[in-house]
Amino acid sequence: MKKYTTVIVTILIACLAVASQDSTPPVEAVRISEHVYELRGGSGSNSAFILSDEEVFIIDGKMSDKAAADMLAAVQAITDKPVTHILLTHSDGDHVNGLTGFPASLPILAQNNTKIHMVGANEDRDVKLPLPTLTFSDSFTIESGSLVIEMYHFGQAHTDGDAVIYIPADKVAVIGDLYFEGRDPLIHLHKNGSSYGLVKTLKAILNLDVDVFLSGHAEPAGRSDIQALLESIEEKQIKVESLIKEGKSLDDIKTAFGLPLTESRWKSLVEVIHIELTEK
Repeated sequence: MKKYTTVIVTILIACLAVASQDSTPPVEAVRISEHVYELRGGSGSNSAFILSDEEVFIIDGKMSDKAAADMLAAVQAITDKPVTHILLTHSDGDHVNGLTGFPASLPILAQNNTKIHMVGANEDRDVKLPLPTLTFSDSFTIESGSLVIEMYHFGQAHTDGDAVIYIPADKVAVIGDLYFEGRDPLIHLHKNGSSYGLVKTLKAILNLDVDVFLSGHAEPAGRSDIQALLESIEEKQIKVESLIKEGKSLDDIKTAFGLPLTESRWKSLVEVIHIELTEK
């Protein structure tokens, strides 16, 4: 009886593993504007591509070789124009680990600090990530025929290497993890992120002539969504600062915001603001 029980359990585990693999939605290309498509599904974050009259620019690489292959297949289902560049919004694994699945000859563009973080990540990887071949500090402009693509770095935010990829003709910007829908933004202190820098960055992107913002983990957002996030962060900063001045401890402050006192993998926005105000 025990033998049969063992066999049944083994089969169930195998079935659950297959079901888990199949639960990842397929990569699909969703047209956002004349030149911009969002790549949803697959392992990792949302990605995107820009289609000019001459070529294709992929934005971010998802999380696996398979996702990268599926991205390329989704692009090829829409156009036979060549993929010529990969543009990165930042260095998180769910945006860059799939780079190993792209042709090694593709140039990769990113902000300077993104390359630094990727070099650091490679120290612990057996299969090394391909690194950006071209980097910029504050801004970079690409011209592909009549289409212009602008890349901006407005300072520390989610990380210290965030790039905003702006397509003026379409009034679309791809902003990586600068926006999360329905929850507080994630700030990576280990990558020199900053809530106050994120406020500055959100104000800067609202100064661009953009109607649609594409991000890594949300539906396409509008200007009112970005404005609401900006105001929410500023309100939390004011409240945390006020509670600190009243002599409240971090646990008191977390309780005031209804946050659990236990540690989690990533620090909450409230904890990040507290650190910024008390430790730096």
